[in-house]
Amino acid sequence: MELTQAVEIVKAKLPDKRFRHVLGVIDTARDLAIRFGADVSKAMLAAALHDIAKYEASEQMKRYLTENNETPELLQFHTELWHAPVGALIVQQEYGIDDEEVLSAIRFHTTGRAKMSLLEKIIFLADYIEPGRTTPRVDECRKLAESNLDGAIIFAYQRTIEYLVSKCAKIHPETIYGYNDLIGASTN
Repeated sequence: MELTQAVEIVKAKLPDKRFRHVLGVIDTARDLAIRFGADVSKAMLAAALHDIAKYEASEQMKRYLTENNETPELLQFHTELWHAPVGALIVQQEYGIDDEEVLSAIRFHTTGRAKMSLLEKIIFLADYIEPGRTTPRVDECRKLAESNLDGAIIFAYQRTIEYLVSKCAKIHPETIYGYNDLIGASTN
């Protein structure tokens, strides 16, 4: 699928504010891919499609997850996390994209995971630091991302985990595994 086609598909599915976010993620993913040596076209395609399921109804997402034997434990977490794996399923089943790197980058853009590929890291981070994001300390993360991809992702994990703890919200195990994986790698 060409990037322009992906952008048009997503534009039709998302409200303007979310579409602007997607455009910011595309630009950020392109810059990160260039900076850290990833496939730029795959990064931009995954970025364009990462939120394709963001506004699917919860019941529709639940159906996608159960019919496709996605991890049942995911249903125990906030529906906000569901759109990532559902998005990967939609992109694969409805639009015929079978590139595992792209699908995995979409699938894990909210939780992250241990042993993320370079493309997964780029989409995870681009979603967190795109120019429209105004979360506390995001500028620190953007600065880190100029030279240290893993350091920026660790920072994003830390802020996300702190936020979830402050809200007494469940933290998906993949987020903990991803954080622990990168912390282990950075201390060796």
